[in-house]
Amino acid sequence: MSGLPSTATQASDLRWQLACELAQLCPLDLGREIVLTGSTSMGIADEYSDIELVFYVDMPPLAEQRADWLYEIGVEDLILDTDPIADGSLWATFRFHDVWVEAGWQSLADHEKNLADILTGEVLDHHALTLGWITQHAFPLCSEGYLAGWQQSLATYPASLTPRLLANATELWNFPTWLPPARL
Repeated sequence: MSGLPSTATQASDLRWQLACELAQLCPLDLGREIVLTGSTSMGIADEYSDIELVFYVDMPPLAEQRADWLYEIGVEDLILDTDPIADGSLWATFRFHDVWVEAGWQSLADHEKNLADILTGEVLDHHALTLGWITQHAFPLCSEGYLAGWQQSLATYPASLTPRLLANATELWNFPTWLPPARL
């Protein structure tokens, strides 16, 4: 039995099992905290869904380290990012038992800084804020307790965030046009 919702699809259950296998095969230096995200973590994956995982580490591993481990466990069609994206994470895409996987590696420190920035209420960028939602809906596969702490901190967003997001989204809706825009 998985920890997925009781209404989880069969495709979610299959992907859950594969994600658990990947987490069990992962050495500690490549994943201290391993979380499942995306459609599988919500139990709504279908036959075309991939598995989305994030491996949190002290220091993101080099491409060669990631490739060596992934090939050792039998992945196919490996594509590795060698440069981190804006949030500091490094990604790989591959097939594991004929199911596509997107796997990210990020330092615990970078992730905690990104979440702390969100929790200030100052971040308005949609992509950056999505990280909070993803973390809130992630499911632990291998945990030292970080995910539970992050989810607890995200349980209540800053009170100032909603009005600032609304003001930002409606800034150009100045009607009638002769009225000055509202400032919060």
